[in-house]
Amino acid sequence: MNILVRLDISKNIGTGHFRRMKNLSEYMKEDNFIFCIKTDDPENTLFHNEKIIFLSGNEFEMVSRSIQKYAIDLIILDLLHYPEGYIQSIKSYTSKKVVTFHEYEDYSSFSDLTINYNFFDNYLAMKKDNFLAGPEYIILNDNIHLIPQKNIKQDYVFVSFGGSDPSHFLEKFLYQVAIKLQNIKFKVHIGNFNKKNFEEFLKYSHIEFLQSPINILEYMNSAKCAITAAGNIMYELMYFKIPMLVVAHNAHQNEFA
Repeated sequence: MNILVRLDISKNIGTGHFRRMKNLSEYMKEDNFIFCIKTDDPENTLFHNEKIIFLSGNEFEMVSRSIQKYAIDLIILDLLHYPEGYIQSIKSYTSKKVVTFHEYEDYSSFSDLTINYNFFDNYLAMKKDNFLAGPEYIILNDNIHLIPQKNIKQDYVFVSFGGSDPSHFLEKFLYQVAIKLQNIKFKVHIGNFNKKNFEEFLKYSHIEFLQSPINILEYMNSAKCAITAAGNIMYELMYFKIPMLVVAHNAHQNEFA
């Protein structure tokens, strides 16, 4: 099956939606995923070795052409906010089945399947045949199941504020917390869309920076505790049973946290 995935990735939105869909594509290896992306950084290394269409101009026309070119069977929409009438327009333009992932309460009856896997009030009451709600539907990295959970943890704190850190939490954390606690080791994850320069902190031996590491799950699994935003990494840390302090970027992350 050929699947077109429409999502946004930017310094303000972050990379969580792309990570979620990458996890799904790696699990569904027998299917062909093509990512249709609107971004402010198309040259980012995050996009290397992926089948990607970068959106420009009339979105619906580009999506329609992509559906014809790649013989698309199914559309997945994973946006932070859905403009009014957007899902209905996608359906009328393409006549394809549409699966939508949500974080806000902007659901549409035009979705053939709706998914919101976050913790939120009354999610159990929203479950029905075409609405999958709640944390049992979290899409984790498939490799997470291959990593044995460690009973004895290493002596460091894992720190991550997401792929872009739109609230600049990392910079504040380094200045106001990390450099003052030199008796604590910090392993600090820097996401692909975080363009801040942290060279001035390299002189501190108790702070180690992890620039988009391939083995980030191993670092999470080995930490004695963590400080994180309320995105995908929060759920991965929960899987490893890592105690954590969660700092939310916005109101809906605060609800999930």
